[in-house]
Amino acid sequence: MKQIAPLGSVSKEDLQEAISDAYGADLSGAAAVAFGGCYTVTQLAAMVDRDGIINQAIALVSNN
Repeated sequence: MKQIAPLGSVSKEDLQEAISDAYGADLSGAAAVAFGGCYTVTQLAAMVDRDGIINQAIALVSNN
């Protein structure tokens, strides 16, 4: 796992990469448990706005 630097020293690109990595892992976990596991990762991914979720996470973390 990547070491996390204090927020003030993290570039937007590094933050986006970390959140994108977490998104993929979390989507896999969600596919296993959401709605009783009846959707695959691909099906679940088609139901959500990946870029919107990542952008919102970046905004929340960076207080923008």
